[in-house]
Amino acid sequence: FERKGDDLYTDLHVTLREALTGFEKGIVHLDGREVKVSRAGKVTKPFEVVKLRGEGMPVHNFPSQAGTLHVRVLVDFPADLNEAQRQVIADHF
Repeated sequence: FERKGDDLYTDLHVTLREALTGFEKGIVHLDGREVKVSRAGKVTKPFEVVKLRGEGMPVHNFPSQAGTLHVRVLVDFPADLNEAQRQVIADHF
C-alpha cells in the first residue's frame, strides 16, 4: 500500500481470463480484514483503477470517515500460446 493523504493505493494482479470475463477478489487491508474488489461480468483494461470509497485511511479528527482505496488492476498475460489457443482467439476476435 502507498498512502497519499487519506487515500490508499495498491495493485491487484488478475489473469487475462479474469480481465476479459470479470472477477471478484479479496485484498487484505492494513487492518487485516479482507476487502472485496469486484468487476463481475465486466471487461477490465490493463492499469484500470477501481476506486473503493470509504476504504482508505481514517480522516484526521473524523474517525467515522475514511478516504478512498485506489486499486490498480495489473493484467498478467500468458508468456506464450500454443497453436490451438491462437486459433481460438483468432476465431473470436
